[in-house]
Amino acid sequence: MNNNLIFLISAGLLRPKKEDSHFNRKNLYPNYGLISLGTILKSKGYKPIIIHGDHKTPEAIIGLMDSYGIIQSNKNILLSLPSVFSLSWAQKFCERLYKYKKNIIVGGKWVVSGNEKWLASRLKGIDQFISTNAEHIIENLVQNIEISNSPCNANHQTPRHLDYSIVHNYTKYQPSIEISRGCGLGCSFCLEKKEPYQLINSPKNVILSIRKHEDSYQSDNITPYFQTSFFNPTRNWCLELLKYFQKYSLTTKWRTQTRVDSLSKRKINLLSQAGLKVLDLGLESASHKQLLAMGKSKDPYNYLNKASQLLKICYENNIWIKLNILFYPGETLATIGETRDWISFHRKYIKGLSINPLFIYRYNGVEEYLQSIQEVGASLVSEDSLNENGYAFLNLSDSITFLNANKISKRIRQEMMSEKDFFDLKSFSYFDRYYSYIDFENDIKKVDHSSLPFNLNSNRAYANITVEQTARTFADCP
Repeated sequence: MNNNLIFLISAGLLRPKKEDSHFNRKNLYPNYGLISLGTILKSKGYKPIIIHGDHKTPEAIIGLMDSYGIIQSNKNILLSLPSVFSLSWAQKFCERLYKYKKNIIVGGKWVVSGNEKWLASRLKGIDQFISTNAEHIIENLVQNIEISNSPCNANHQTPRHLDYSIVHNYTKYQPSIEISRGCGLGCSFCLEKKEPYQLINSPKNVILSIRKHEDSYQSDNITPYFQTSFFNPTRNWCLELLKYFQKYSLTTKWRTQTRVDSLSKRKINLLSQAGLKVLDLGLESASHKQLLAMGKSKDPYNYLNKASQLLKICYENNIWIKLNILFYPGETLATIGETRDWISFHRKYIKGLSINPLFIYRYNGVEEYLQSIQEVGASLVSEDSLNENGYAFLNLSDSITFLNANKISKRIRQEMMSEKDFFDLKSFSYFDRYYSYIDFENDIKKVDHSSLPFNLNSNRAYANITVEQTARTFADCP
């Protein structure tokens, strides 16, 4: 019997949390928080096995656990809820796992915290809920030693390198390197708006981690994601990263996310030389009214000016930009038109787009937030959704329903993003590493082309569509 065998399961999805489409079901999201815990356990002599639910059925994951020897393990099973959208998957998983009479501990800070009793009524056979980061208590959890569920100590151990070799089929996933935690900049829609920013990894450790990933994958054809809610390195951090990048003769390209008003030209130049290839930029909106409403900036004019400058600087440094847009409560055809107009003007510098209407989670204070957005005409699509599912979709205003917002979102993406741009960005971070462009083209033939979030003309067939034409298209959305 292997008494050191430990299962860490990342709950999957019965359907994608955004649009349910053929290609969204191909997205892989490595649970780097869970991998961090597994890395700690491995360093202490345990044999952790991390399995991602992804879009597989709970039955398939339990079958996989059985093949590894779930009966042999006498340790607690750790189930991570990376998103409230994974709750329905977790419900089925726990029901089917119940026959093994295993102790299950559920974690996932952003889902669990404040929702312990509510989750207990929905998940069968759970022994304990953990609502904090668990690095400081992970060994006690697997040994079933009583612990305090209080906020973790600031000195908790955080692995400098995430060991992906403990992940089932790990070479399918692009590796990640944790850079920082928290944000604290106060955007009204963000769960980390009050979480202080904390840089937790040094440039030297980041470079050494890339080398370890290359050794583990036996390939330098990896494209790591620098995990951070808000990439905001100092100039000295950038200089150090470039120094070690060159010292170890790396050619690895990597990706991260940040705000459009955070990185200077000098930092971009340094980071580009140190391997930065893709930036996910949270523009959110180009409407002054909406930027103020969501707390993104107190000076929208200056904010958008900085965004324009950053896009051009990145373009000059051959960095791909994936722009994130958020349709927020209070949207109208006019505010969406302003954002679409801004994107169209900067199309040359933008590789791809992610556009989604706001949805809200169950958390302490959500009722107060709901009251505030009702003042601009927003409403819940389903009154029972927050309590039943833990999340809720929104009609953004009297004129922009949830369904309407999704249709507009898709049409803007189809106007602005090509088939090749879409594949380049997805294959860099989210698609299975073995999924080729030929596989992608074959899959396109199998789906309804009108449902695609891109156009099939690599020259961007919609390049000459005017804002007025787009506005009329919006008006056609029911």
